[in-house]
Amino acid sequence: KNKSGVVNCRSWLCSSEGFRDEKYKHIENRKKEERDVTRVGCRATLKILLNKKTNTWFVKCFRVHHTHALAKSHEKPFVRSNRKLTEPVREVALLMKRAGIKTSHIWQYLVEIYGGLEKVGCIKADLYRGLRNNFRNRDDLKILYGKPLVILLGYNNHNRTCVFGFCLLQNEKWENYKWLLKTFLECMEGKMPKTVLTDDCLSMKKALNKVMPETVHRICSWHLLKNAIFHIHKTGFTKEFKKLIFSYVIFKGHFFGGARATGICESMNAFIKKDLEKGLPLWMFLRHCDNGVAALRYNEMAENYKTNMTDPCPKLTSMPNIEEQAATIFTRKVFNLVKAEIRRGDMYSCSKSEILPNYDLFLVSKYMSNHPKRKVFISHDEEDIRCDYYWFETKGIPCRHIFASMKHSNKGNFPACLINSRWMKDAKDIDPKSVGKERRCPHPNAVQNTSKIKELIKPRLCKTCKCAGHNSRSCPHKQDDGEESSKGQKS
Repeated sequence: KNKSGVVNCRSWLCSSEGFRDEKYKHIENRKKEERDVTRVGCRATLKILLNKKTNTWFVKCFRVHHTHALAKSHEKPFVRSNRKLTEPVREVALLMKRAGIKTSHIWQYLVEIYGGLEKVGCIKADLYRGLRNNFRNRDDLKILYGKPLVILLGYNNHNRTCVFGFCLLQNEKWENYKWLLKTFLECMEGKMPKTVLTDDCLSMKKALNKVMPETVHRICSWHLLKNAIFHIHKTGFTKEFKKLIFSYVIFKGHFFGGARATGICESMNAFIKKDLEKGLPLWMFLRHCDNGVAALRYNEMAENYKTNMTDPCPKLTSMPNIEEQAATIFTRKVFNLVKAEIRRGDMYSCSKSEILPNYDLFLVSKYMSNHPKRKVFISHDEEDIRCDYYWFETKGIPCRHIFASMKHSNKGNFPACLINSRWMKDAKDIDPKSVGKERRCPHPNAVQNTSKIKELIKPRLCKTCKCAGHNSRSCPHKQDDGEESSKGQKS
């Protein structure tokens, strides 16, 4: 193109033109297998120019001969220039993908529709690539008019993700985050969260210090590790720093429910972004958000049903009484975590070190391991049990060291001090009568008055007399008609 934007030159080259760049040939520590060579320096080309005086095109250069073997007629569908995921095929595939149909099944459907593999217009890999690129968005979750979306998430009693709210901000200034946090506190009736986990956003950190000064704030361990790799280049530092981060060192003593990274936020972002497109209307964006929340609530209902209506398999551990009591106290997923800690406690040996005024001190160490011994303090009245591993304070679940100490001292009951109400079955028990309809979020197609369902259903009518209460076989009019017909035959 020239300065005015008029096209004055066009060239057509062979797909095997040129050579692969040298920097891609010698890559150390290659994770994927190197692709096959397709560019062999073919010089076949067609170049045309625009004659400005006559406003006509003329051929400037035309090389016919190729330096490689040409594809045969039945191999044309595999030539890259002949492969294209057309817009109709793409739209059909996207609709089927959003409906939850697998890509392999979508490909088989297209083959049946077009009447053959070679008639689809692309190969199977092109379909996978096209769908993957459509649902992928490498940028941050900024949609509509470039506004950042903030999602407030937490954990329910099943240790699953729950959503507190969504918010579209004008920008990422700390004043906007301050308004968001104040609005959130108003919705929560002034109750501040005990702990907050965010990314390395300085504006959010400043707003948290202003609005929630008593809340413990920690930065996502993944962002900490990324910053350490970027700024510090000392040999061996990253490896040691990674061990500290992923061993809950920075979270010890504060309840985070087992979270140490913003993985739940990233997964929610991915769920919402997969169906978003540029220029998406606001109502459609809100519908996607509602679908995400509805999916989480549906999963929570499934977890509630599994917890309340089924019992875990009786795979007893070395502490059967403790395990049976834990199954009646905690939700199913949390119970599985507790059971795993009980089984890990079997790998530890315990010894009673000394007797303090109100506590018994136990030293717990792993068999044939160089790990330091952990100290477990158990009060004489069993109302206070602590471990210097701080697993219960951080995650809300007793650690393996505590279970090893309890087994050593022959404790047969699950201590009340080790029950975190967050993970109990009845953690969210609310009287349905005390919850108004304005606080519910029912599906638009849900029946509002379930007590009058029978009145809303029309009764089934008899085919013979069109009356309710019986069918055509037991219809009294049918019997009368039969008697009259028999009398007529006798007469």
